[in-house]
Amino acid sequence: MKCLAVINEKDVFPEKKTSEDGVQYEDRPTGKAIVFDEEGKIALVGTKVNSYYLLPGGGIDPGESVEDGVVRECLEEIGCDVKLDRSLGIIEDYRTRDKKHCINYCYTAELKGEKGELTLTEEEIKNGLHVIWVSPEEAITILKDETEQLKRGEVSFYNTGFNILRDFHFLNQLSGVKSENERIYLFTDYRGQFYSSTKYRGAAVDIPRLETYFNKLGFELFVRPFSSINFRTQDYANKWVLYQSSEDPSLFYRSFVDDIILGLHHQGAKLIPNIFQHRAHHNKHFMEILRDLQNISEVKNVKARRYGTYEDYQNEINDLKEGGFVFKSSNTSKSRGVYLLKSLKEKINIPKFASRTLSTQNIRYFIEWIKTGHKPLLISNNRHKFVLQQYIPGLKGDYRIVIYGNKYYVLYRENRPNDFRASGSMRFHDEIELPTGILDYARKIFESFEVPFVALDIGFNDKNFYLFEFQFISFGQYTLERSKFFYQADNECKWNKVYETPDLEREISSSVAAYIKKRQ
Repeated sequence: MKCLAVINEKDVFPEKKTSEDGVQYEDRPTGKAIVFDEEGKIALVGTKVNSYYLLPGGGIDPGESVEDGVVRECLEEIGCDVKLDRSLGIIEDYRTRDKKHCINYCYTAELKGEKGELTLTEEEIKNGLHVIWVSPEEAITILKDETEQLKRGEVSFYNTGFNILRDFHFLNQLSGVKSENERIYLFTDYRGQFYSSTKYRGAAVDIPRLETYFNKLGFELFVRPFSSINFRTQDYANKWVLYQSSEDPSLFYRSFVDDIILGLHHQGAKLIPNIFQHRAHHNKHFMEILRDLQNISEVKNVKARRYGTYEDYQNEINDLKEGGFVFKSSNTSKSRGVYLLKSLKEKINIPKFASRTLSTQNIRYFIEWIKTGHKPLLISNNRHKFVLQQYIPGLKGDYRIVIYGNKYYVLYRENRPNDFRASGSMRFHDEIELPTGILDYARKIFESFEVPFVALDIGFNDKNFYLFEFQFISFGQYTLERSKFFYQADNECKWNKVYETPDLEREISSSVAAYIKKRQ
């Protein structure tokens, strides 16, 4: 371990004239830790005896390894079980008065589980030992103020003076201490997954690799599962948050994730994407609401009607007799639950079938009706929400455009044989000539949403472009990962094809970093 500094008595108390000649120093190993919690805050330990705060840690017991000693001291002094991350180095100090040569080891560490109670000795209880959790910047400021007091001769405690200078050195050696704008909190699902990948079945983003990319871009990534969030003890106000969504069967876990994201939004977290864009994921009903609320015509050029029950739909069916419509169940993907309605029979039967949600409550209501003679208000048996989108005839496929920052990846999806649907067809083409203006159309939509990345499904009928669907989170990465190139606009707004090996983790990190820096 690298020696970072050697501290002598004259460095701490320059006015003291204690002679070091002939002093026999006793070696005393100690261990210190810079412990980060889930919010990226650092633990400092203080007492009522004086107003000074120091890093947790202490002397290493005989026969004990330094690492074990640091973990033990953290459990005793801050009440937390910790996992040591990396070593920062050693600082040696020579305390002439006490004839001690302290060899101080320091590690960064993170919590294992929740914060616990302090395990204090009677003397520590008497002295009022307590813990505060502060940002790295605040910790450095606190120790800097203490060193200034030390320089002015205002610190009268001998060992405290050494400890202040030592811990200030350690904090300044901590590479990667970031401001709030340079820290990102990434939340994974119960499987530890963040977004999907097409590298193999069940693949996900390589989080350690993603973390490496973020570090190179000057950001620190704190990775946690959703289940670790405690809104009573953790504050994510004004913190950048990336997160995973879910398309689990029946959306049971998705409901849990929705609650967490709503809580983070309520706290004031800077969500990527924002709560409304998250709500539109795997939710075509809210996606259409979001479309209606956008202020540019390029998003609104596809019209849709939204329904919560079949009964609502029945009230408007006379207005839908003319023309074709695309029926979409709200919570489906890859063209599942998507049907073309042309005839009146299709317009009556398909929505009724696809929206069915049989309720046993109606059986109990019916029995009660027979017993009491009072007719109840029955619950609809067709409560799966759905949308009707206008049908654009003559399309042979659509363009899947996935945008990460200033890189546009395009995949043409040919319709299924004898079908109007392109999503999930697996009839994909990337070496194609793009319709003139499609990338400009996509860019205008992308910029209007103010996100680091997006996936757009765009149709073209030789005359007009149509935005069918858009996704901001947990969308499929096939378009990027199979591509050999992307499109990028130069300073004159001319689009160029750039050949490059695709790298999902690189694109996520670079687009998010650019997005955050633009908002600093």
